[in-house]
Amino acid sequence: MIFIVTMKKDIIIDQLHKVKQAGKPVIGCFPLYPPLELLHAMGFTPVVLWGLKAFAHETPQSDRHLQPYVCSVARHLTEFLLSEGRALIDGILMYNACDTLRNLPEIIAREFSVSGQMFPVIRMHIPMAPQQQTDSIGYFENEILSMIRSLQEHFRATLPAGAFEFSLGLYNQMRNRALEAEQRVADG
Repeated sequence: MIFIVTMKKDIIIDQLHKVKQAGKPVIGCFPLYPPLELLHAMGFTPVVLWGLKAFAHETPQSDRHLQPYVCSVARHLTEFLLSEGRALIDGILMYNACDTLRNLPEIIAREFSVSGQMFPVIRMHIPMAPQQQTDSIGYFENEILSMIRSLQEHFRATLPAGAFEFSLGLYNQMRNRALEAEQRVADG
């Protein structure tokens, strides 16, 4: 997994090229909390697309599609995907974290299709209601299953038995190590 927010531009590009050369599809994830374990279990390299200012000091591609008042996070994401990201990312997973992101997948998908490039944009809608108020659990389960079907359809990906549990263990181990490193920094 690659977190763009923590790396320099040249390191990111080098890492993404290595992953692409290894033949693993790279799925850009936006915003910050995608189902990384599930993507990993299906054979993808998930890349959290956050902190892309280093890729886009100016945003001419983004400016063609987004209003001037749209947040810089969405502007830089759009600029990255419509410029350098075209060659580095095989598809993107987005969910509805804000008003801007509700229509951004269509903008990105259309730009790629106009240029003749197939670029899957997998959308997920996260219910914004308390569990007690609606059947948000059933709805969310349906959204996850729909996301899995979309990934299978676009990439011929599978979810082998036991793969999710394996990936869950790896990601939990990574998160625990990150917490331990954070504590060591805090302790000096």
